[in-house]
Amino acid sequence: MKIILKETSVDYKTYHFGYAINAILENEESIEKAYSKGFLPYTNDVSSILEEYYLARSIRINLKNVTSVSHIRYSNASNNFKDGTFIENKSVLTLGTDLTKSYDDYLHTINFDVDFILPKSLSKSGDLYNLTNADKELEPFSISETKKTIDFSINHSFYDKDDITQIINHKIKQSIVYDEFETKLSNLENEITFNHILGSFNNRLVYSQEDDEFVESSTGIDFEYKNYFINATHYSSKNTNNSDNTELESFTIDTGLKFNNDYTLTYEYDYNVNKHLVSKEAFSINIDDRCWNFDISFGKELLSSSSTTSSSAYQDKIYFKIELKQLGGINFSKKLREKWSEK
Repeated sequence: MKIILKETSVDYKTYHFGYAINAILENEESIEKAYSKGFLPYTNDVSSILEEYYLARSIRINLKNVTSVSHIRYSNASNNFKDGTFIENKSVLTLGTDLTKSYDDYLHTINFDVDFILPKSLSKSGDLYNLTNADKELEPFSISETKKTIDFSINHSFYDKDDITQIINHKIKQSIVYDEFETKLSNLENEITFNHILGSFNNRLVYSQEDDEFVESSTGIDFEYKNYFINATHYSSKNTNNSDNTELESFTIDTGLKFNNDYTLTYEYDYNVNKHLVSKEAFSINIDDRCWNFDISFGKELLSSSSTTSSSAYQDKIYFKIELKQLGGINFSKKLREKWSEK
């Protein structure tokens, strides 16, 4: 998508403004890409064959309704738990606006959004931790009800004016939880990303207003040089009186190389710092051809388990995916074996 900056006379009939930011779709780019970035059709001339759009300076109104179903089947438990099912409906109304300011060397864009989230529980059956059963053995399979909230968010970025590449992106979001009896500030989220010619650096922090402390953090570094790449992420979360987080600290590393244009070899390693164990280790190879994509990986994964013993269950797994572009794809995974290891 090509961005055009220009100053012109005002003609509201054809959506000409004194200062405007326009976009032209290139090659086989879809109209949805222009809409998703806030651009609308530039002219009301239906005979025009030019895919040109203007950046709208208006209020966006989105309405979304989602119904989710969660079902848990229990096995190998010391208690005879009943399989649990939770059905919830969530309606989200979003009001937003997009602003853009041009400077000599860069562009500054700001997006303001307000989300009104209205959830409703439709069904609760069986044993569900925090909902119908407080047994600690079910804690690893916790399910939470969505709270009625209003979210205020700002997303602003600085772009290089010459090639429209993003330099810095900053997001901040404040949630307000409310019901018939009480209204209170919830989590404050802050995320910032710096982009450079060899990759990016990002950090995300979540501060609980109710607990008066940070309850979640994530820091990531992406680095790419020639055909080599490495992505490293450190994540931590804290369980508090008002958060549903699991006490966790972990880091993930993805590294590999690209060769022969279409081939990528990757090594992935996930380590749980709290439990001092490897949660995932895998090798994969990807072939991304012009008409098809093939991905195969082999490795071991830590099984989800509520066991309180010091041993851990792993499974060796092979996975492959083949995709015929524009037509669809096939996914296949196979567990090769399961084994227990002592800490």
